[in-house]
Amino acid sequence: MRERFGRSVWQRQFENGEFLEEECQVTPVPLRTASLRVVGGGREHAGPAGRGPNAHASVNGAAGPAGTAIAVEGLSVRYGETEALSGVTMEIKKHRVTAFIGPSGCGKSTLLRCFNRMNDLIPGAQVSGRVLFEGRDIYAPGVDVTELRRRVGMVFQRPNPFAMSIFDNVAYGPRLLGLKKRQVEERVVESLQKAALWDEVKDRLRAPALALSGGQQQRLCIARALAVGPEVLLMDEPCSALDPISTSRIEDLILSLKEQLTIVIVTHNLQQAARIADETAFFLAGRLVEFEETAILFARPVHPETERYVTGRFG
Repeated sequence: MRERFGRSVWQRQFENGEFLEEECQVTPVPLRTASLRVVGGGREHAGPAGRGPNAHASVNGAAGPAGTAIAVEGLSVRYGETEALSGVTMEIKKHRVTAFIGPSGCGKSTLLRCFNRMNDLIPGAQVSGRVLFEGRDIYAPGVDVTELRRRVGMVFQRPNPFAMSIFDNVAYGPRLLGLKKRQVEERVVESLQKAALWDEVKDRLRAPALALSGGQQQRLCIARALAVGPEVLLMDEPCSALDPISTSRIEDLILSLKEQLTIVIVTHNLQQAARIADETAFFLAGRLVEFEETAILFARPVHPETERYVTGRFG
């Protein structure tokens, strides 16, 4: 039976701004959901209370279509006067690896951040359309954003371990969830094993995490994300700062993890998308141009823009 965690210590830590990862930094920052504006039904709503018929919606509830982890319906995102995404509709399938590709600034990372409402933290962000996780609109009023981010985890572009031991990095989330000492220890071991790091660190768990190599640090961050029991793992260019050997290990890890959870990855590496993704979406200027099985998209793209990008003629 899947564990369920409510408000408890984990919720209060987030509300007090004590735990939040952002790209390239580990300094806790306040949670500022009030900066987001959700647009729906011809009206704008400031703050976390967005749109939807359920005034007290939760990310737990009736499941979506069979095999669908996340459904996106007419999603558009603006940062002030700049439109980052325009009318995106797609379905992310469960237990598959989905890759987002496209040139810089095409909106792929913006879409990724929509899946666990990280865009809430960007002043002036406006969202319209719907994102359904397990059949529930995550932008509906009353959604527990902390619980959402536990169930939809994220790994950032550069490794960002906390300035503490290897063990404490992975134990951080389970401790905030209120798990007992024995449960925390078991969760740490399990997560390090899933992240293919256990054999390399089992004899030095109390060593500083920052002493690990770059590739080991990124796998540690993956273990830290896995330790709170996500169902979806979002990865924003997780290999861009790594050497080829470390990249290969992360890719092998991604392929092994898809048996347990759904993975969505943003990458500029077309070869990486071809190697690990079951489905690939190509974005250009905020539009979803093409979304198809990876082998088909690379071999027989429908749109000329997709063909030019995957053959290296632009981007």
